[in-house]
Amino acid sequence: GQAEMWFGAGRGARSAVVVLFGSGVGACVVTDPTGPGRAIEWGHLKVRVRGRRCRCGALGCLEAYAGAEALLERWREAGGRPPEGADEETALTAMLAAAYPADTATPPDATALAVLEETAEFLGAGFADLINLFQPERILVGGWAGLQLG
Repeated sequence: GQAEMWFGAGRGARSAVVVLFGSGVGACVVTDPTGPGRAIEWGHLKVRVRGRRCRCGALGCLEAYAGAEALLERWREAGGRPPEGADEETALTAMLAAAYPADTATPPDATALAVLEETAEFLGAGFADLINLFQPERILVGGWAGLQLG
């Protein structure tokens, strides 16, 4: 998180939350641009009571809905078809291409689109909690999956 404050999108801000999306979800809170940030377990914030089981064992964690691993699992459960044997990054790219085809003549994959829209709702709740708890000047989104989800 500190590198973003010094060299990246956090330059000039007094406080920020740096959110990283990959297989899971993590975050770092920076409240002093000259001091160290604090890692927080944002991915384990509860977004649904009695929700999906997270890989940590708890129910309803944000990570059970928003990490790349969970996104692909939910797409598969809903009938989507990630490329067989593909790594998470390749499979997530395929999911996004299915939901938002480059060719306007190709209809979007309704299943992929529904999973992504539901994920956006959970992320909205998670971002709102970060804002309410830490009141950062900025929320910076990164990580390989975060950059793809854009």
